[in-house]
Amino acid sequence: MFQKADLIIKEVQPPHSYWCKSGHRAPATFHRNGLAGADQPIKFFQVASVKMPNVNGVYCEPCLIVANAMKREEVKLKPR
Repeated sequence: MFQKADLIIKEVQPPHSYWCKSGHRAPATFHRNGLAGADQPIKFFQVASVKMPNVNGVYCEPCLIVANAMKREEVKLKPR
């Protein structure tokens, strides 16, 4: 049996002026994979959540990477 997704993330075209929902103008390129000279066009993602409607919006790739890392730390630090 399938469960409804808590969070839906879909890649979209960069928004006007590369504006990220987190409140900043994202750079045009992103240094991906930790490789020198690996700058690539930045990606943007539409995030949608029924449980957390305040997060709905278009975010840049670096912000989603940071948010994911922060959530992993939060889960790791929670007492069991």
